Amino acid sequence: MVPPETPRKRLRFLVILILAISLTGGTAHAASKTAKPAVKKVSSVSASTKKTTTKTVAKKSAPAKTSSAKASASHGKTTKTKAAPKGIIKKVKGENTIADKEATIALPPSDLQSPEVAYPVVSASAQSAQVALPTITTILRDGYWMQPIEGQLSQGIHDNNAVDIRAPIGTAVHAAAAGTVTLAKEGYNGGYGNYIIIAHPNGTETLYAHLSQINVTVGQSVAQLQVIGLSGVSGRVTGAHLHFEIHNAFNPWGNDPLGTNYTI
Repeated sequence: MVPPETPRKRLRFLVILILAISLTGGTAHAASKTAKPAVKKVSSVSASTKKTTTKTVAKKSAPAKTSSAKASASHGKTTKTKAAPKGIIKKVKGENTIADKEATIALPPSDLQSPEVAYPVVSASAQSAQVALPTITTILRDGYWMQPIEGQLSQGIHDNNAVDIRAPIGTAVHAAAAGTVTLAKEGYNGGYGNYIIIAHPNGTETLYAHLSQINVTVGQSVAQLQVIGLSGVSGRVTGAHLHFEIHNAFNPWGNDPLGTNYTI
């Protein structure tokens, strides 16, 4: 461009030039400002694409991670299962104190225990039939006492020099020797039940317990083999029998084997 020759023209030219420069700068600035969102949008699209791509990649790789976790969990479970027998063996060893070599032996289950053996019950009559027990009729024992009742010896010498002779309720009870009745008492009486005591001239006493009936009174004199009462189950008993004691002398019926039968 050729500069104007006159000052006025120069001034006008400068004004136009300044305006042109000003307009040119504003346009450039507007263009720059307008271009920025486009770049930002592109960047945003790129970021969105990147995010989507990352998400897709993560999603695709997730099964591999899950599979790995499953494998790890499965591996852990297998390891735990394998460790269980070791713990059991250790427990068996601790309880039974067996050697390590023997600890691997499989123990039988608890429901295979030996069953209880039911032993046959042999009745008293069957036992008597198998063993020939003596039958003793009324005889004088130690030269002084006679048989007090018919029955079977069920218990040998026990409390207060006594023997037990099993007999049905109501069996006649006899005085073993002559003497005087010093006690004839009904009731429980510490387990004796209804009982009688007879004092004899030789300084001994005989006692007859668990009676169902008393036939004598205190102070009454009785003869040898006189019926003084009936057998029963009074007091503390497990069955009908006569509890027979001798005081101040040995009870000779204690020498007989259990099961001996007595008759009068």
